[in-house]
Amino acid sequence: MQEWLEIAKLIKWIADWANKRKDADLQEKMVSLNSLVLNIQTRMVELTNDKAVLADKLSEFGKMIYSPPFYYESNDENQEHPCCRNCWESKKAVIHLNGPENTVGGVRLVYHCPICLARHLIGGDEPPQMFVRH
Repeated sequence: MQEWLEIAKLIKWIADWANKRKDADLQEKMVSLNSLVLNIQTRMVELTNDKAVLADKLSEFGKMIYSPPFYYESNDENQEHPCCRNCWESKKAVIHLNGPENTVGGVRLVYHCPICLARHLIGGDEPPQMFVRH
């Protein structure tokens, strides 16, 4: 922010100089320049605020809990909304699974990923399985 103070001082000095010289064209350009600098300053404040909001979201985003066979967001205390293991491990994408649905025969449950189309099978006598389309 120190640079902006220096720029503002320089603009003021040039504007004062233009006023002393009675140069109307230069004065008009200085008013336009000052307006542009104020717009940039305003946008920088907005971007700084946006950055803080995104940093907060990113800090929450990175908090995933692995409870086999699924990942859960840290704020999903009851682990009711499983996330796709394939999407998280390959792209760090938090994608909630659809399901569960009963498989044919009704012994196992299947969850579907709407993004990578992986199928996650759980339950029954077999260990959990994940099938990914390539």
